[in-house]
Amino acid sequence: MLAEDGTRAPARLRASLPRGWRLGWRLAAGGIGTFLVLVALGRMEWLQGAWLADAWRQQRRLVLGMALLQAVAGLLQGVRYHAMLRACGVEARLDESVGATCVSTGLSVWLPASAGVAELLRLGLLCRRGMPGRLGRLGQVMLASLMDRLLGLFTVFLLGGVCCALALWRGRVPPDAINLVRGAGAGALLVAGGLAVAARACMRGTATAPRDGWLWRRVAQARPGSLLHKLGIALAALRAQVIPPRDLLLPAALAILCFLVIGTIMGWSIAAIGGDVPFVWVMATLPAVFLSSVLPVSVGGLGAPQLAGVLALGLLGAEPAVIASAGLLNAVVVLVIGTLLAVGFLPSVAPRTAFRRP
Repeated sequence: MLAEDGTRAPARLRASLPRGWRLGWRLAAGGIGTFLVLVALGRMEWLQGAWLADAWRQQRRLVLGMALLQAVAGLLQGVRYHAMLRACGVEARLDESVGATCVSTGLSVWLPASAGVAELLRLGLLCRRGMPGRLGRLGQVMLASLMDRLLGLFTVFLLGGVCCALALWRGRVPPDAINLVRGAGAGALLVAGGLAVAARACMRGTATAPRDGWLWRRVAQARPGSLLHKLGIALAALRAQVIPPRDLLLPAALAILCFLVIGTIMGWSIAAIGGDVPFVWVMATLPAVFLSSVLPVSVGGLGAPQLAGVLALGLLGAEPAVIASAGLLNAVVVLVIGTLLAVGFLPSVAPRTAFRRP
């Protein structure tokens, strides 16, 4: 047995090296892409780093208020995820849920396309090896993460569509951009409706559905203890879960509050730089900024989100240099506060038996 383990370990190590190199190259490419976007913004004189120093000297209270709101937003995301875990039947402590969310977000925000990395890290923190009922819990946590992402996207597009309608109703849109805002608002509401249908399908559970597909046949033939067999157990737990709609009222309310806070932070960053952009404009362009943050050329809100904000708000008449510099200020606040929250909650999610000798 020891000989077999000794021969398998180097083989697993050799097999993991190509995957590690591919991941490293992807991260490096994302970082280089983000850097090139920042260089392009600087060459067009849209990125004024000196304005950040002026904002700190002249609008220090506003910048500190941004940092405080960013900390509140990070904690709200953890509380929202805890409420979603409870809705999916996962028993977890509040400090465990908030800690896993803050640590995964704070560590992954330094990586390109951090949303996927954060989700995988959060799954690993909540479903550690050796935990009783780990595979069944993994399925429930996967469903909670999926529902949390769907609810977040639904909220972003719903708020964006509603704010587009408010901007049109209050006459805050330039005449040349009226048709564009109408199309963007209608598209955002249609996407929100599609996400609501997808979330409703996930809430119903499919435990009675036939398991005669290709994947289920492979799972049935898999060796007990193999990765495919474990995946089948997790998927079965995911399919068996049913979420009552009333259990999503609290996560939905927290999601709305969280994204209103995020929109307020974006508006304050523009005000700290010296710009004047209506709040409905900021919320109307939030879907574009939010979706661009999942692109590989985005690190901590730098790169693609800045470019998306410049393009979206620039079409509404905002000054591109103000929006790009405000995005840089916002990204600095996100990186600093996210890292501090991750460091602060790291002891609550660290394995308590990691340094004990057998």
